[in-house]
Amino acid sequence: MLCGIVWNALSDALANSAPVQAVLIDPWNEKAALAILKSKIAKIADDQTARRTVLDTSMAAAVGNPIESRFPSAAAVAYLYDNRPERGVELASSALKLDSTDHFAANIVARHHVVSGDVDGAIDVLSRALRRNPSNAVTMVELLRVVVETKKGRTAFARILQEEAGWALPAIRALADQDNGYEIVYDILSAREIEADERYGQIDRAIAYQFIKQGRFALGFRHFLQQVPESRPVSYVFNADFAYEPLLSPWDWRLKSTSGATVQRLAGEETRVQITFRDRPVNAVGLSQYVAIPPGALDFSTEIRSSAFAARKPLELRLSCLEPKRSQLASIEVPSGSYSWQRLQVSVDNSTAACRYGFINLVGTGVRGSFRDRYTGVVELRTVELTRLQN
Repeated sequence: MLCGIVWNALSDALANSAPVQAVLIDPWNEKAALAILKSKIAKIADDQTARRTVLDTSMAAAVGNPIESRFPSAAAVAYLYDNRPERGVELASSALKLDSTDHFAANIVARHHVVSGDVDGAIDVLSRALRRNPSNAVTMVELLRVVVETKKGRTAFARILQEEAGWALPAIRALADQDNGYEIVYDILSAREIEADERYGQIDRAIAYQFIKQGRFALGFRHFLQQVPESRPVSYVFNADFAYEPLLSPWDWRLKSTSGATVQRLAGEETRVQITFRDRPVNAVGLSQYVAIPPGALDFSTEIRSSAFAARKPLELRLSCLEPKRSQLASIEVPSGSYSWQRLQVSVDNSTAACRYGFINLVGTGVRGSFRDRYTGVVELRTVELTRLQN
């Protein structure tokens, strides 16, 4: 398995070398040596002659180019295929001393730590290899999977997430792109031991949007609930009264101003969200949240007021279904004019539990980009709620 893990990394390391011209080279000629290695490396698993050529060339070139890590790395894989793993690990360790970011050598040494049961040692090698070049996580993803196969490995990796977010994020994304990857990522994030005031940080936000992007709503929502600060109450619509500053999660309010409207949370005696329209067409207003939708009869409601709000086409607060299939479940039309706080509500029938996860957003229904369908005035929302009714 070790040879398989390092194979792609070695090919990448040699990819920029020129075509081979001759097997017999001057050991100080780095370019020629890399060209020979590139031409023979694809045959190394089955061709003993190619293996010997790689070994002889890399060892000779390592003498002439003592600060180039790719030569001891190439020799290391040749020894691995030659059933001499101790010598391979020794050379890979030497390559890492020359360049701690040599992902090929790091694959070999880290895998050796895993086989030896030293998960912390493997994590340390990965950390040093990816710290300066996080994009290399893609070439080391097979090893990352091996490291996090066990609970001990997941716990060790979760711990490093708190300290090395710079390379951990690309590593998490690379893992997530593998088969069953999002389950692995969920297990890793769940293994963290973090203080209440450290919850829902940079990594959680980035991964939350990846869960959404891939349609893994159940895992994403479970991850969100695990990381929500204990002081925050949980309801079907999270932060339904806008009492807290949003966590910048798709499962909390996303407030975003656009060219057509300014959206802001106003704190104070009456905490609310204020939308000031700019006499322009608006489609997506900039207020949204992903939600888990319970089965049964539901009440979808909002408390709203406005000042001189005018629109040629309706402005709607919508509840849409995303899983198992996309559909609109309900909408509340925002009345025009000026009025004080009023509660608007609509009934939702989800009695067959057809919809599990959905999306709330405020949208204009005018023709996209049409200046005939402009919105003006101010609209404020004090609550947005989804309530399960008693049978």
